[in-house]
Amino acid sequence: MATFAAMAGVKLPERDCEGKPIIFDSYDLTPVLMGKGPSPRKEWFYFTENELSPSAARVGNFKVCIELRIQPVDATVWKKRCAGVS
Repeated sequence: MATFAAMAGVKLPERDCEGKPIIFDSYDLTPVLMGKGPSPRKEWFYFTENELSPSAARVGNFKVCIELRIQPVDATVWKKRCAGVS
């Protein structure tokens, strides 16, 4: 939301129609898209299409791949699934 607002030259609202604060959980990625600066994001959470819990997280230079399944998982499957997290 913040990226689209910045590119349109619009300031995101700070309050709703009842005067309550609005919190936008987004980042302006315009500098990245325009090749003028780094991403302001320092953390990423990866979700699978079938589960609502994160399957991996990255904060700064640290990353962790989480496998929260109850059934046994073959280690080769786990390595392949987490190989794309970089």
